[in-house]
Amino acid sequence: MAMLTETPNLEIFDNLPHICKAAKNFTRMKAEGLVKELGKVFVKHNVYNDYGLLLLHRHFDMSNAELLVESFNKNGDISVALPWIVNGESVFILKCVHT
Repeated sequence: MAMLTETPNLEIFDNLPHICKAAKNFTRMKAEGLVKELGKVFVKHNVYNDYGLLLLHRHFDMSNAELLVESFNKNGDISVALPWIVNGESVFILKCVHT
């Protein structure tokens, strides 16, 4: 289960690297070995079901009028983050894709 640890903030989102740049940085920093070592720590302490590791990135730009919302498929095992347009207190879905 994911947990929100930062109040949604467009400035923070805008400063995340796009996925291609994040992946290139990951490779350039030779981070795969570090991730494998951290994985061993998760297993050693039996916390691999409680904690995870992710590569912060973004796939698209957003405006101030949008809110990024994660939705799940009917089984609850695949999530998709979608931008929703926020208009005052109303929220309008731009598109909804379920696999």
